[in-house]
Amino acid sequence: MRSNLFVIKKSILHQYWMCSSEHGTGWNPHYPKQAFSRSELAKEIRRLIDNGIGKQRLEIIELHILEADHEE
Repeated sequence: MRSNLFVIKKSILHQYWMCSSEHGTGWNPHYPKQAFSRSELAKEIRRLIDNGIGKQRLEIIELHILEADHEE
């Protein structure tokens, strides 16, 4: 099932973008600490571009919720 939540990842370095009062702002290695809604995602991408993300390759990954198998 689609979640409509997204993470921003640096492709090669396996780092995930976060920007919150709880987790701070910057790149976190290994796993995401924050997901963004579509509108938040657009704002964060704009912020990264404005702050000179440059030619780094980024991935936008939509999180999915796995549905449990139901046995009857």
